[in-house]
Amino acid sequence: MEASNAIADATSRDATGMLAMDDKLYKEALARRAALLDELKKLENFIRAYDTARDLIGGQPSLADPATPEKRRRNPIPPSRIADLAEELIRKEGRPLNRSELVQMFDANGIPLAGVDRVKNLGTIMWRNSDRFRHIEGRGYWIRGEPIPDA
Repeated sequence: MEASNAIADATSRDATGMLAMDDKLYKEALARRAALLDELKKLENFIRAYDTARDLIGGQPSLADPATPEKRRRNPIPPSRIADLAEELIRKEGRPLNRSELVQMFDANGIPLAGVDRVKNLGTIMWRNSDRFRHIEGRGYWIRGEPIPDA
């Protein structure tokens, strides 16, 4: 209410009947809006960083306003490195691994993987690296070009 009263006080009718507004008040309003937007951006960055840190240490998600759309969380490790780590795990096991097994092994080895559906996220990374991996129906992912081990 205070802002609308200030606007009403700062406006008057000029000789032609058109509304005239105090330029000083308008500039102050623009500056205040810019400061608030900057503060909001800083708060959103803090909340996003806090949520990421909690995810990395296995904490509960924050109580961020669910009405505020979140930006998609990115993996703290680049997808190419995730693919390298998946290949290392597949080689170590010596058999094809499905997405769920890989995610469990990532967790067991402390490898962070972002996303609401981490299994789907890993599947997307594997699919985008289909030049390195092939999916064997019912068994999981195996290294492309390598002989497939017996079941």
